[in-house]
Amino acid sequence: GSAADLIREAREFEARGIDTCWASQLHHTPFAPLAAVAGATERIQLGSAIALAFTRSPMETALTTLDMDRLSDGRFKLGLGAGVKRLNEQWHSVSDFGRPAPHLKETVELVRLLIEQGAQGESVRYRGRYHQVELAGWQPRYEPVRTSIPIYVAGVGEAMARVAGDVADGLLGHRV
Repeated sequence: GSAADLIREAREFEARGIDTCWASQLHHTPFAPLAAVAGATERIQLGSAIALAFTRSPMETALTTLDMDRLSDGRFKLGLGAGVKRLNEQWHSVSDFGRPAPHLKETVELVRLLIEQGAQGESVRYRGRYHQVELAGWQPRYEPVRTSIPIYVAGVGEAMARVAGDVADGLLGHRV
């Protein structure tokens, strides 16, 4: 819906005591709708459920997460998922979908490092199968609202549940 519709619904959810308002990614990113309601609400948590993890770089994901947390005054939760191979490769031109569970695990690890260390002006060095990052000398323009932002992993199987247990703050599941 329109920004006015989203804001009206989010305010209604907040008034009813709903804990979190989640936005998904398929035909749009989850971040724009959440940004629209961030300044119009005060208590309700805002989360992406889910943002596709392999269609943007871990640095872009970390920067967006920091921005969303700042816009919402520390109420943002990042939900990441692999999505399906066909969608990643054919819609988003992802060249190395790889094995989704190890790929998502690396992505979450790196996004967390970039938020918790990089956003503090610390160097980050990460060497994995899917991601290699050497971040030195980056000084964020704004101090983060939080240095630890909750990250949730989406999944339906045992491998993604293990990834969630290993590197995330929770699991976002759905039935197939």
